Amino acid sequence: MSSKHGSPPPAHPGQDHPFPGPMTLRRLECPETSPSPPRPTPIAPPPRSEKLALHNNQAPVLSPPPTSSVSPSASFARSPDPATKVASFSSQPAEEPPTRRLQCHTGRIHDIAMAADKNLLATTSSDMLVRLWDPVTGALLHTLERWPECSRATAICPDVRYLVSAQMDGTILVLDCSMISWPRAMPRSLGGRSGSINALDISPDGKTIAAGCENKTVQLWDLESGVLQRTFAGHPAAVTAVAFSTDGCLVASGSGDGKVRIWRTATTFPVAIETYKQHSSAVTAVVFSPGDEFLASGHENGNVVLWNRHKSTAVRSILGYSAPITALRFSPDATQLVSASRDTYIRVWDIPRSMSECVLTGHTDIVSKVKFSPDGRLLGSGSRDRTGRIWDLATGKEIHKVTNTDDPVDDLVFSADGSQITMTEFGLSTWNLNPWRWAGRHQTGYFYHSICMSPHGEILATGVYSKLVRIWCCSTGRLLRSLDGHQSRTTAMAFSSDGKFLATGSVDTTVVVWKIRSGKIITRLRGHEKDVLKVSFASDGNLLASASADGSVRVWDTKSGTTVRILDAQGSYHDSPHSFDFTADCDWAVARSYSHGLRIWQSRYGALQHTEQESGGDMVRISPDAMTVVTTSDRGRDGVVIRMWKLTTGKLLGILEGHRTHVTDLVFSPNSRRLASSSMDGSVRLWDVESRTLLRVLRGSGWGLHALAFCSEGKMLVAGSSGGDVFIWKVD
Repeated sequence: MSSKHGSPPPAHPGQDHPFPGPMTLRRLECPETSPSPPRPTPIAPPPRSEKLALHNNQAPVLSPPPTSSVSPSASFARSPDPATKVASFSSQPAEEPPTRRLQCHTGRIHDIAMAADKNLLATTSSDMLVRLWDPVTGALLHTLERWPECSRATAICPDVRYLVSAQMDGTILVLDCSMISWPRAMPRSLGGRSGSINALDISPDGKTIAAGCENKTVQLWDLESGVLQRTFAGHPAAVTAVAFSTDGCLVASGSGDGKVRIWRTATTFPVAIETYKQHSSAVTAVVFSPGDEFLASGHENGNVVLWNRHKSTAVRSILGYSAPITALRFSPDATQLVSASRDTYIRVWDIPRSMSECVLTGHTDIVSKVKFSPDGRLLGSGSRDRTGRIWDLATGKEIHKVTNTDDPVDDLVFSADGSQITMTEFGLSTWNLNPWRWAGRHQTGYFYHSICMSPHGEILATGVYSKLVRIWCCSTGRLLRSLDGHQSRTTAMAFSSDGKFLATGSVDTTVVVWKIRSGKIITRLRGHEKDVLKVSFASDGNLLASASADGSVRVWDTKSGTTVRILDAQGSYHDSPHSFDFTADCDWAVARSYSHGLRIWQSRYGALQHTEQESGGDMVRISPDAMTVVTTSDRGRDGVVIRMWKLTTGKLLGILEGHRTHVTDLVFSPNSRRLASSSMDGSVRLWDVESRTLLRVLRGSGWGLHALAFCSEGKMLVAGSSGGDVFIWKVD
């Protein structure tokens, strides 16, 4: 696996010796990136001090022991109230470009979450897409289509398995991310016409949804089964905020009448165990402290109330705002509380010392989100002023400012180790808080299922997770056009020998032949009953072969669009072949099956020439000189291996060993002297076919490479990754 910042791991004695790289010759850039807006002008701090109203004249005792993270050297402005300190900071550091910017949503991003192991980041958007990312590299891993527009609220499970969305009609839509290999799977609907849902939260264990409803109830849903577990009724007004406790045993709800109620999630008696009310102003935010000893509620009138859960009393009221509270967050050690409001100010409160530490100024519009770094030293904020800001809480200074979008920053998240922060708006941007070491790749924002280079090396075609096929100029890296003609994602593609035509196969069971210069469809071939897995032109371009998951291989006349012959690759076997290849003249065809190994035909006559009962086969390729067949296997006694066979006799020529994870693609160089193999570990191995020795290990990324292509001279190798990256190496 690659290191945290994407650099290749060191070679181990007796093992791989990674080739330095990748040496990216071209970066393929999607054209949707928008320019950065002008930098907003900071406004002055509020001309009044905050007041801290204490109850019982005693500060709460918090666990763990109180330790302030505020430096003694911080400059504070004295207020008339000796119990309150107010510091106003409005420093203007230089703007920094993002480490990377992923602008692949076309609508507002509603929610974002990072998995507990920080290996997966999920975003939901009003463009009806859910995208899953690698938070370290910024690479796009998967795009989930037809996610209904999030109109009220969204939440993402801590382990990023489930994504939930509240709809205007009162239903909750649930998507199981473990089903991402079936892109047609639709989300599951929970609930009915119970009125709109105003707030959502997911329990820390990711098993339960809490929904705050307009009909004055709190509903708990089981994420796995979709069953409504219980309904809590008791609020006299609409429920406007919900939050789980850190152990998931409690859920807090706030309503329009200003009351906060605490409910036991496992109780058989749906009655609130605690009810808090300080005033009648509507609750706009609730949050538990780490350890669940305290609860903070934010209100529409600008007040923040801190509640002692053991005494069911308000410990203090924080009266510092004249606008509704928009965000609340406790520090990891529970010694600080940060509040944000529609008045653009962020206030940091020292809980043990019962004072306001500072007012963070700089935002010029509503602050929507605040998040602490894991160590509690930094604070991130996102605002509708189109900026995201990073604050050093020891000094109160703004240390980073993000201004790279025309749209509000809706959410943000720190990585688990605090080294990165990701912010959302219409796009997704990630910054490293320390100097970033770029891994030498560019995220284009697509999961490449197939990739193909024209015979002369001038044009690159990529098939992405969506139904589009993208055509790139290899000399400039410019996107030439997007081909839209399939009803579902593209699974296979091939250029004609003169490079003028491109054939694409799809999950929609059709094969489409395109004219590259105009981008027009020449013919659409129908006949397969399942996904098209492989397409190949004959050397003269008059014939086209296609293989399908329905177990058939069809040979087509490209001029008339008619089927010339059909090979039944499945035969009497119960499982269909899943990998096919053809010789350039379409005279020979090979197929692989999980259960029944390798089969070789003379496709011109439809005669089965050879079978090899090799179990666990995943892939098969024929060399351009029609002499050699290679297959992959990672289920047998030999582990992950590549086997080489003689095409005409089926004789085993040798075994290539070295990959430690699943081999995802194989490609021969045009002269058949080299073989490239890609793997889920992000590496490509280059082999000498004649001697069957490893020549080079090319390092791509920490995520799998899924598509390979040589240019016609064999001097460059192109790889597409599951993270949406395109890598190009010089190999000769």
